[in-house]
Amino acid sequence: MSVPDGMEVESQGETEAAAETVTTTAIVPFVGPAWEPASRQAIRWSRVLIGYETRVSKLRVATLWFSTLGGAYSALGDARQSHSLKALQLAQIQLRLATALGDDGLAARCRLFVAWSKIQAGDLVAAATIVAREERRALPTGSRPDPQLLQMCAAAQQKINLKRLAMQAPLAIEPA
Repeated sequence: MSVPDGMEVESQGETEAAAETVTTTAIVPFVGPAWEPASRQAIRWSRVLIGYETRVSKLRVATLWFSTLGGAYSALGDARQSHSLKALQLAQIQLRLATALGDDGLAARCRLFVAWSKIQAGDLVAAATIVAREERRALPTGSRPDPQLLQMCAAAQQKINLKRLAMQAPLAIEPA
């Protein structure tokens, strides 16, 4: 058997009547230093990946900030129309960030935040449409539904029903 230069080969052969066993060990020579052209390509890819990870991290931090601000404005949205409109704007920004991240679960929650703001603004038809669509999406065929998203849909639907009742019922003002 011929062996290329720089390579050692051990071979043992045993012949028996039923089977033959061959063991081979090869030692490959050292290719070269780590800074050769093949490594430069790896470094370029590392830089691309680091840039991508930095972008994703920044988008996630921005999403957290907008979620916190949107939640605060939404909490005040029942009392003032201007706060519910600001919560709506923040939910729409957060939805764009979730879409940029490619996070479908976060995007679904952001659409429910938009629906919640529309409930506070009195646009119950648009809110009910959004909630129904998200509830259908939360129940995918062939996989497990998202229980948190389903609970959020149920809470939004309950808020819509309460708002409808409040809009239909006349205000009862007691004499002072």
